[in-house]
Amino acid sequence: MLRLIGGGNGEFVCLCLCRPYTYTLLPRHKPSDSELPRSFYVEKHDDKTHKTNLSLPPSLSPSLPSLPRYPMAFLDDLDPKRPTQVELLGKLFVIWADHDKTWHAFEDQCPHRLAPLSEGRIDERGNLQCAYHGWSFSGQGGNVNIPQAEPEIKAVAERSGRACAKVVPLMVAQGMAWLWPDNSLEGMEASRGVLPSTVPELNDPSFIKGAWVTRDLMYGYDTLVENVVDPAHVPFAHHGVQAQRSMAMPLNVSLNYVGREGVFLSLPRLANSTIDFHAPTRLHYQFDFSGFFARVPLMKWSWAIEKKLRRLPPDTRPRSSLVTYAIPVGPGRSRILALFPRNFFAVNKPRWIDHLERNAVLDGDLVFLHGQEREMRRPELKWEENIDRAFYMPTKSDEGVRAFRQWIVKWGGGGPKWAEGVDPALPPRSADREFLMDRYNQHTKQCSACKVALRNIRILKGVMMVGGLVCATAIWTPRPAKVLVKILGVGLAQLLVAWQCVKLEKRMMFVDYVHSEK
Repeated sequence: MLRLIGGGNGEFVCLCLCRPYTYTLLPRHKPSDSELPRSFYVEKHDDKTHKTNLSLPPSLSPSLPSLPRYPMAFLDDLDPKRPTQVELLGKLFVIWADHDKTWHAFEDQCPHRLAPLSEGRIDERGNLQCAYHGWSFSGQGGNVNIPQAEPEIKAVAERSGRACAKVVPLMVAQGMAWLWPDNSLEGMEASRGVLPSTVPELNDPSFIKGAWVTRDLMYGYDTLVENVVDPAHVPFAHHGVQAQRSMAMPLNVSLNYVGREGVFLSLPRLANSTIDFHAPTRLHYQFDFSGFFARVPLMKWSWAIEKKLRRLPPDTRPRSSLVTYAIPVGPGRSRILALFPRNFFAVNKPRWIDHLERNAVLDGDLVFLHGQEREMRRPELKWEENIDRAFYMPTKSDEGVRAFRQWIVKWGGGGPKWAEGVDPALPPRSADREFLMDRYNQHTKQCSACKVALRNIRILKGVMMVGGLVCATAIWTPRPAKVLVKILGVGLAQLLVAWQCVKLEKRMMFVDYVHSEK
């Protein structure tokens, strides 16, 4: 997900144990060079305030919590008028919003007959109603209506604990819905002390959010992290999309830290960048383009003008980030949420157009990563004991991969802890390329921008084809030559637009990525 170039306070609401908790982030202080970034938050509840240190230097930090908060979706892609099913650690959940636009999460099953609540609807009172028998639930999980209950038992039946939906703590932060999958009493209590691993740049007013995209992938969480922490693959896996094969070079990756908090790397040769893996979900690239802008006069002048127009401090450096969240959906399946904040060129292209390129990037290595993770798990390789037994990694560009595999064995529990009853074995290897790179089901139908764009493209295609056919029939009726030429020109233009619509529609459904043809 890299592009190689040649050369505030936020407020969150957490619903936990049917009681609202409000968290307010205080500004970060500037860390010294010897510290990892620190951040503090204030927890407010029952008029009591507690200040807690969230992130300490490695030498002082306690063990990481057994679970993080997982960002499952961008709010822009969640429809408040209908429930949305998500999967995490092999378990299904439903995210939905009441009439007050407050977001909630339940386990995706009705307590009555275990039908998925995600197939239901938001009823007239703003409750989540099961599609099977109409049982309805408030945001706190309480049952508010059993239509079939006789009057003499209705109140008792609806108040029963067995009639309630199973609430899961959900927090909204930086435009994402963050799920805490453990809804046991201990887990619910533990969730109160864990804030999401948010993006610091989005609290900086000089940065814009940039592009943001979600996609489900047919390879596992650890393979996704390993891929993102490895910048050396970009010129080859994403040739012609984000880089060129001729741009491959030694990267001299330096490992600065590996431990409970994650893996921290630096790459001076790549836009003076750093790669931070904030375990277990957030991977954060940071780029400083000061040197590049200084060498290219056009970039230097445009940046100087932009700083004046946006009233940025004169010493503001052009910086950008790539932030990806790796979500363990199930064995051999993951979800990526990616953001690209930057503080220069503060104009975004339409989101659906941007996603055409982002999906091409993800297609570039999807097929061989699906196969690679199965090869790595051959019993005789015993990668858990020594990753260098499975991989031959003689160059410094693989430092991040080696460090991440060390982290996952020593501090990451060997990988995700799947929900009870989930078979941890990888599904069989698939050779069906349309299944592996199914853009429609993995992205388009889940993305609000692409879903609307696809609908409009199909409408435009139909209109243009009808118009072209009308023009084609009109030229067979006696008319002056000049009129016939105009009709023919209009018809051809309409058919050309329809042809372009067909190509765009295909790019939102499935495009095979064959490296030998690139």
